[in-house]
Amino acid sequence: MAFLKEQFADTYNKDAGVWEKYTLEEHTLMVMGQFEKYYGDKELPGGIDKRKFRLILALHNIGKPLAVENGDKHLQHQYTLELVIPFFEAITMNDKHKAFALTILSGDPMCEFIRGRKEKAEASQQIHKMADTWLLRPIFYW
Repeated sequence: MAFLKEQFADTYNKDAGVWEKYTLEEHTLMVMGQFEKYYGDKELPGGIDKRKFRLILALHNIGKPLAVENGDKHLQHQYTLELVIPFFEAITMNDKHKAFALTILSGDPMCEFIRGRKEKAEASQQIHKMADTWLLRPIFYW
């Protein structure tokens, strides 16, 4: 978190846009804590690198404070992508991991599953479709 707080100065101390009024850092640390509690000792499906998944979790709401400040928290994914694409370019992430990360960060398919709004198969299918879309984008987009 220290590295990301340095990269995204004055972001993690802002409102995460949740009803509990947590800062983005507090919310992110809780999400990451839940991941560690339930999945920290398990292998992730599809060969997903656990360290990269932790990075995705740490960035999952990075655009939300901007969206809240601009009056529409539903635009959080748009702001998140605007922030993370240059970040991923700077840290040189391979195309497969970028596609996966951008898929997760561009919407809430996992959240919909976790909250019981989607079945596992439906959420998985949506994630795969979204990832294919990212993989088909021209490489210079990254």
